[in-house]
Amino acid sequence: MIQFIRNIYLTKWSFLIAAAGILSFIIGYSVKFLYYGGIVITGGLTLAVLYDLILLHSGKIKLSAERLTSKYFSLGNNNEIKLVIQNESKMPLVVEIIDELPVQLQKRDFLIKKGWSEAKEEIVKYHIKTNSRGEYHFGKLHLFVNSRLHLVQRRVSFDLSKTIATYPSIIDMKKYQLLIDGRMNSLKGIRKIRKIGQSSEFEQIKEYHSGDDYNKINWKSTGRMNKLMVNHFTDEKSQLIYCFIDKSKSMSMPFKGLSLLDYAINASLMIANTSILKKDNFGLLSFAKNVENVVKAGNNSNQLRLILNSLYKEEERETDADYETLYHHSKRVLKKRSLIFLFTNFESKYALDRAMPVLKNLSKAHLLVPIVFKNNELEQFYSTKAKNIKDIYLTTIAQKFANEKQLIVHELQAHGIQTVYTAPENLSANVLNKYLELKARGMI
Repeated sequence: MIQFIRNIYLTKWSFLIAAAGILSFIIGYSVKFLYYGGIVITGGLTLAVLYDLILLHSGKIKLSAERLTSKYFSLGNNNEIKLVIQNESKMPLVVEIIDELPVQLQKRDFLIKKGWSEAKEEIVKYHIKTNSRGEYHFGKLHLFVNSRLHLVQRRVSFDLSKTIATYPSIIDMKKYQLLIDGRMNSLKGIRKIRKIGQSSEFEQIKEYHSGDDYNKINWKSTGRMNKLMVNHFTDEKSQLIYCFIDKSKSMSMPFKGLSLLDYAINASLMIANTSILKKDNFGLLSFAKNVENVVKAGNNSNQLRLILNSLYKEEERETDADYETLYHHSKRVLKKRSLIFLFTNFESKYALDRAMPVLKNLSKAHLLVPIVFKNNELEQFYSTKAKNIKDIYLTTIAQKFANEKQLIVHELQAHGIQTVYTAPENLSANVLNKYLELKARGMI
């Protein structure tokens, strides 16, 4: 009985009619016929509510529901959720849907209202954006069923509890994977890189297609086949690619819902997938005060899963980065010349000066590419017109910080260190551009 009462809710129409009845009773003290009107309204409402309760619990209403999601969620992307709801009743229904969303979303106003004709299946879709790695737990799915009278709602709950892990952006990784064969380079944000020279690894002779290099035409094969044939070369393989990820407190700065560490993790996964598909060896190293996580370079079938699971567990530390420890550890791990993408955050020239001796030593033995993050919000702030003395002061300070970022980039380039200067939201595309550029120029 208690469970029955808990699943019954009066709608706003019931309360409005009840309010009209109460108002009639109040005015009925002065106007006699309104008192009898109140009795009619109250009695009619009671009978209608009882009839509505009988309709909703007559056994004719049969509903089934299922929640469909992907196996994993993708960090920083809109992930689709499907609710498959089947109305097996012999009457049309209006249903309000409330899904118990993961606590990380902090969304407390989720409500979808749908109308179902009799014996019909409906698929309801919605999206959630995950801004943190970890496990997202979904609870019960609640359906609040209304009959044609709309006076009473019956709650029907389905225990569809499910926990889904949120990994670094698998969606972005698959999007950029389209660029690997070079035929999809029109994707937004990715530049077509002109190759410098020619790879020494000959692959095959193939038929000429529009856009192929005329200089690679094989005239002997053209004469034999009586159609244009070209030599096809592939990039050099088995080169060593590493991502060094700084997990110190400087990487916890948020931009558009994600921290700098999250952007670095998404970009690292994308570079890992790209380099492995290009038959290069990819490895990973994360550090703060100490080097905490090392995945040695490889390109076997299990390497990407190993990288994905390793990145999933990364968290910011409340300490500063120790570059000296990083350098000594990297000497033990990296035995050959490698391409190193260093994801860190130099907020001041002083921070760069402290790390510069290590960066110069790393760049002597390897091809080092530090990532310098651009603060677009800061640049937009100081570009606005100041209205008072306080605004002048704040815009001057903002411009000072922005100029210091430019000085950091110039300082790195002055020491011959390749640098990627990018806004966090464009990190993946710009790092991929740099990887393809360095590979095309044979600098790795």
